Amino acid sequence: MNNTLKTFILMAALTGLFMVGGQVLGGRQGMILALVIALVMNFFAYWNSDKMALAMNRAREVS
Repeated sequence: MNNTLKTFILMAALTGLFMVGGQVLGGRQGMILALVIALVMNFFAYWNSDKMALAMNRAREVS
């Protein structure tokens, strides 16, 4: 399996887990709200996780 597929599976599994938590806490509306929040979080993480990891390690461009 390539890394893109593994990342997709991980994000889908975490979204499903988040939705189950929303279902338990808030019923159908909680599940829908959890889905929306998970989609926003996944979108943000997919596009910005590399920058966050580099910033946490105080990485600098090699000169």
